[in-house]
Amino acid sequence: EEKEEEEKEEEKEEEKEEEKEEKENNNNNNNNDNINENSQYIFFDSHKRENHQGAAFLTFDTKKDLVNYLKILFPVPELNQNNNGISDIEVYSAIFNMIDVSVLKHINKEKDLSEANFDLLKQRMYVEGLEQENQDLKGRVKRLQDVINDYRTLILTLQLQGLAVPRPHSDQE
Repeated sequence: EEKEEEEKEEEKEEEKEEEKEEKENNNNNNNNDNINENSQYIFFDSHKRENHQGAAFLTFDTKKDLVNYLKILFPVPELNQNNNGISDIEVYSAIFNMIDVSVLKHINKEKDLSEANFDLLKQRMYVEGLEQENQDLKGRVKRLQDVINDYRTLILTLQLQGLAVPRPHSDQE
């Protein structure tokens, strides 16, 4: 009876912790743009189980669902000895030393796409600005060429009228 009461108290404490964690997660979900209602948790299980026939990627809609699955895979070990004289904790310790965990950051595709679109828009505006600047420079070059041509025409006219003497050409020009 005492053991059952302890287990019930532990379960209540776990439930409270889970509720607290879920509230924190909900607060984080509301405050974090990278997590939304479309979030999923993906777990790679490398062994055959009742619900899959071999190595598989399993998806969970909530963190709580993933934790519950992990609790099924790895129940809290008892402190007793098994048939070989090895404690469950020693067995679990060996198992946990073989577990590999990779944590991947969740991304919000909609946000990333809108950021990418915004970046693309900024790049387009930048390119359009450069194209406009290029057109302006081409216009300035054209005007300067026109001024140079006007001066050449003026110089030729003055030379024909004898009002200007042609400059001697050097090899450097």
